[in-house]
Amino acid sequence: MSSDPEGIEIADLPGGERVINGLAAHAAGRDTDEVLWLQMASGRLRENAIAIEDGPVDVHLLLFRRCVAADPTSGHATYRALNEELSSFLDALEARRRRAQRKNST
Repeated sequence: MSSDPEGIEIADLPGGERVINGLAAHAAGRDTDEVLWLQMASGRLRENAIAIEDGPVDVHLLLFRRCVAADPTSGHATYRALNEELSSFLDALEARRRRAQRKNST
């Protein structure tokens, strides 16, 4: 899957490959860091036609703990980088969707 359900290409967006991997893991019922990562932004993703249910109430803390457990020295930096990547993905996706909507309305 390289596009969202409405046909907007996502693979080339910042973090697009991680999103695709997370969606595949979610569909397969796997509990991965990528699934938690997506669940942190479930509402915004749903607003952009990417269906993922909300994660646990403490989804941010769970992902943070996994990052730190994987690398105690730089886990916090990894967690921050993941947050920035997710924000960049969402911003780019929303911009692409706005452009597609403007193009379709003309």
